[in-house]
Amino acid sequence: MQINNKMEGVYDDFKINDKYFNAIPRPTEDECTALDMKLIERGQMEPIIVNKDMIILDGHTRFDLLTQRGKKVKYVIKEFDNKKDEWNYVVESNVMRRQLNKFQRIEAMYGMYKTKKAETKTKNYDAEIDILNSIKRGNNTARDIARDIVYTTASVNRLCKELNVKGHIEIETSFRKYGHGRKGGTTSHVYKTTNSTDNFLNTHSKKTSGSASVLVGKIIGLNRNTVVKGMTLIEKADESMKKRLRSGNISMSEAYDRILKIKKGTSKGKKYSSHMQCPHCNQIEHKSKFKRIP
Repeated sequence: MQINNKMEGVYDDFKINDKYFNAIPRPTEDECTALDMKLIERGQMEPIIVNKDMIILDGHTRFDLLTQRGKKVKYVIKEFDNKKDEWNYVVESNVMRRQLNKFQRIEAMYGMYKTKKAETKTKNYDAEIDILNSIKRGNNTARDIARDIVYTTASVNRLCKELNVKGHIEIETSFRKYGHGRKGGTTSHVYKTTNSTDNFLNTHSKKTSGSASVLVGKIIGLNRNTVVKGMTLIEKADESMKKRLRSGNISMSEAYDRILKIKKGTSKGKKYSSHMQCPHCNQIEHKSKFKRIP
């Protein structure tokens, strides 16, 4: 990446790329007013960033406010090796500059997350490392591990069987018969570390640093679990839920729990006792908010 010297130009020289302009949510009216006051009092302290074709990469709001007042715009040209690097710069610089909540930051990084996830191809390694670390933290059942590292119980059970075959964990199985004269029973598994667990983690710990969720988390200042929850909500939540997340009317943890409850509750025709989905607006709310029809 090459950075040229600071220059000045009139607004007619610059171009707008719709994809770059809409990379993240636009500033609110209050945020624009505050920035406009700063520009009036101090002038343009930071240049806008453009590429060699004079397309704005960072500073759309400053550009709009300055040109509305007929001011010349200070700018810096940055050149990139390819369009992917240029796009990553647009997203990273704008996400870090703006006052976005957690979900908005994760949403802005969704495209990069999908690209990184396809590039790294370390998903199974990362999952195995997450599971082993969770077991070392004292989580010994599939349900506890899944909740700890934000995986499905089925995935944890499957990967634990693979880890057991490799000798990295032990599985203790117990069977409890049903009572009241019923036939059959339930099988439960308890997962424990072995002597080779630490060796595996020490050998493969660097793989985790390359996972898509970790890389994205480092850029936007969030931990891996939060990023995974956010990406799940982007893919599974309906638009009304996403609007509430963007506005901050619901936390990511609460929204994630609701999505999980609806997903699990409808798999076998069962309904969770705490939340229901409205058949009219698809909102997920506590059942106390619904009126029972006699």
